[in-house]
Amino acid sequence: KQWYQRRVRGREIIQPTIADYKTFLIWKDEAFALWEEKWACIYEEGSESRENLREIVNDMYLICLVDNDFIEATSLWQFLDEVIEKIQERENGARAESDLSC
Repeated sequence: KQWYQRRVRGREIIQPTIADYKTFLIWKDEAFALWEEKWACIYEEGSESRENLREIVNDMYLICLVDNDFIEATSLWQFLDEVIEKIQERENGARAESDLSC
């Protein structure tokens, strides 16, 4: 680890992260299967933890985010903050519309 820090510090990293679509799909299926078949089994049937894991498997999406902007260390987090903010605005707008239709 120290060698890596000395060799890379202050230099641009030349090779970007590559996210392969087919590999991700296989990994995604494996991840969801592990959550459902292995991890959920350590909790009692009907427990909140087991139900949360089932909800993740049945209702959630697994995504891969790659940020190749090594100079700006927070750009990925800024992007995610903006996405969350837009989702919350949309949800609040939908709630306000449904309140008016009653």
